[in-house]
Amino acid sequence: MDIVSGSMRSVQFSSACVSSGEAAPGGTHLNHCPHPHLSRFPFNGNFGARAVNMRPKWVRIGTDCSGTDCPVWALGQCAAVKAGRLRISHRWSCDSDAFCRQFIELNHEPKIFYPNIIGRRVDQLPPIDIYVCGFPCQPFSPVGRREGFADCRSDVYEEVIRTLRRGSIRAFVLENSA
Repeated sequence: MDIVSGSMRSVQFSSACVSSGEAAPGGTHLNHCPHPHLSRFPFNGNFGARAVNMRPKWVRIGTDCSGTDCPVWALGQCAAVKAGRLRISHRWSCDSDAFCRQFIELNHEPKIFYPNIIGRRVDQLPPIDIYVCGFPCQPFSPVGRREGFADCRSDVYEEVIRTLRRGSIRAFVLENSA
């Protein structure tokens, strides 16, 4: 999704071209970008486009099986966030590991931290735009026992589906290394 315009068009420039001011793929110089949604932004030559007279948009994110919440960090590295066109509201994180909880609370400051996805009231989750979950792979992995849905850890997967079905999520990323 093109965050600048809200359309579903894909905008791809290599970071090397953006930072160095070289020609973009196809030979177009980034200071004279033909893309209709980016052409209204002057490129600062440092890290992408800078918004002119635009209020920043907010993106609300929630994560389950959060680990160290790398997706929240990665979103914060986005050019639109660094340029002030996009702001992040970290609505919730969830992880049952004590170290992960401590790391997340020190580094990401979610508004709510859930200690366990199992038994959580899905109807009480705050609304979000982006949902990210890295659910356990052991029930499905060749490294695990391959018990699938018979494995008790597959309950997490079912909670993920319940979270997705609540209907207010605009985009989601599910990661599983199986």
